[in-house]
Amino acid sequence: MVFPVRFAVLAVLTLILAGCGESDSAPASLHIDGPPGLVTHVAGRDFQGGKLRLKMPAGHYLLRFSAPGCRSQWQRTVLAPGQVEKLTVQPVPVSSEVLISTRPVGAAVTFQNEEIGLTPLVIRDLAPGSYTARLSRRGYAVRTVKWEVDSERPQHVMVDLEDNLGRISFTSDPPGAKVMLDGREIGITPCEVELEEGKYALKMEYSGYRFTEEKLVLSRGQNLRVDRKLQALPGAITVATEPAGAELFIDGVKHGVTPCRVENLSPGNYEFKLVKTDYDPVTEVVAVAAGDNGSWQRNLISVYGRAVLTIVPAGVELIVDGRSLGEIRSGDSEYGTAPVTVERLTPGEHWFSVVHPLVKPVGRRYAFTVQKGQTLHHPPMVAWMANCEIVFPDGRREIGMLIAETEDYIEFGPEPGVRYQLERNRIKAVNRLGE
Repeated sequence: MVFPVRFAVLAVLTLILAGCGESDSAPASLHIDGPPGLVTHVAGRDFQGGKLRLKMPAGHYLLRFSAPGCRSQWQRTVLAPGQVEKLTVQPVPVSSEVLISTRPVGAAVTFQNEEIGLTPLVIRDLAPGSYTARLSRRGYAVRTVKWEVDSERPQHVMVDLEDNLGRISFTSDPPGAKVMLDGREIGITPCEVELEEGKYALKMEYSGYRFTEEKLVLSRGQNLRVDRKLQALPGAITVATEPAGAELFIDGVKHGVTPCRVENLSPGNYEFKLVKTDYDPVTEVVAVAAGDNGSWQRNLISVYGRAVLTIVPAGVELIVDGRSLGEIRSGDSEYGTAPVTVERLTPGEHWFSVVHPLVKPVGRRYAFTVQKGQTLHHPPMVAWMANCEIVFPDGRREIGMLIAETEDYIEFGPEPGVRYQLERNRIKAVNRLGE
């Protein structure tokens, strides 16, 4: 007779398990639920599958559960006759740990796209499988390490790092240029730096000179020398004089009239010369730096002098060196007249006098001396001239010179060399002659 397959299997299980228990009474049922790859070892036999339904005699049993990549688990159970025992099995994956060490220590460990620390470093809870880590340390070549986890046995991965440094020395003409690599300043020429091998963007700059930019490639162990001659930028200078209007000559070539600006001057020394009629020429060596944007200003010295003369009273004629400069006008100065400025006086002694029919003494001359480029402010000169009549309360009258007056008093000169003040409450009237 032929039995269906499922009945045959059940019969075999029943036969296998027969006699394993401690009783020959009614069998018990053992239901096991676990992952598909679960292997159950019981009564000396292995059973595959995550869903098992076993008929077993009542008794004591020791079960071992195993699954790929998981730890073996043991469990005791007691089955009573007719009992249905249900067991849920959750295998615990096998894990291990690895110690990563480097010589020298201090390498950054990047594991599963995340930097997790510096060597020596332990990575824990690693399931079975293949792993890699990236090791990096400044001055050393990047290394990638691999290892396999196939058991719970801890592992030790030791790596000897190899340096990847090179040196670059920088010089420039002129020295003192700022050196920048990848946008970071690393020194002033001349200077030297130790770097990891690789590509770098160099920028070298110096005030007044065009900066240079280029790409550098540095190999491990290389001593690279970079020497660059910088190109100077032209300079410019603004020239002004007091007074303005001087002709500017640079190395004998006319460049304009002050104020003016001269551009595109190469760095160096130049002879600047200023020329203006009636003024001493000025010659000077001027240094122009690369990229300079400076200024140069000079005060010119006249070859002549001048004098500012204050004459009292108004209406008299002023004679300077025998030449008439006209009548003195009234003004708002404290002396009541307008000062007269006499220009273009040669250095040395000069004279002036005042003329008027009422001025005494007649023909007197006053000497003064001017220096080149000097403005002489001569002390006020009061010429005696009968220009008023004073009337006193008692009827007495006196003719003389009204020198100055205020609301409270007048200053009166009855004759040359004599002057005094009269309070207004002591006089009756002041009659100006000629009015």
